[in-house]
Amino acid sequence: SFAVADGGAALLLGGTNVALHHAGKLTALPSPVSGTEARAYAWGNELFLMSERAVHRLRGERWEAFHSGSDITCLGFRTGEMVVGTRQGFYALNLATGRETLARQTRLPASHITSLAPTADGIWAGTPRGIFHWSAKDGIRYYASRRWLIDDAVVDVTLDRAGNVRAA
Repeated sequence: SFAVADGGAALLLGGTNVALHHAGKLTALPSPVSGTEARAYAWGNELFLMSERAVHRLRGERWEAFHSGSDITCLGFRTGEMVVGTRQGFYALNLATGRETLARQTRLPASHITSLAPTADGIWAGTPRGIFHWSAKDGIRYYASRRWLIDDAVVDVTLDRAGNVRAA
């Protein structure tokens, strides 16, 4: 897994090793999590390391615990907010304070979240049973089965520059 921040710094994960590539220099970092289930994420110029039980933020060359949770599966970002996907729904946190900004949402077409693509007006979520768009204002739009997807198992959701959603 790897993630590249806007400024060009790259967080690289391989097995149990973690490294930071920045300004032409590769620096090995201690891993704040055990096991090989960690994933790297970038938002703006910040780098994050996610495991099933925690999210850590890189500060310089040191890890800072940002959030503790359970069954964490993925992260998504939008201005000032981190959306946390789990095996039992999703919730959002303020990036500056770490406080919850959106309570855990569990009344969903499928609660095991595999990927997230937050937008200004809601959240696109990929699941093993399709994809849906959640909005506090407009409710849920759910897309699954051969009418909408070749396969219901969605492993990644992204948005292009025009705001079109892509599912893989």
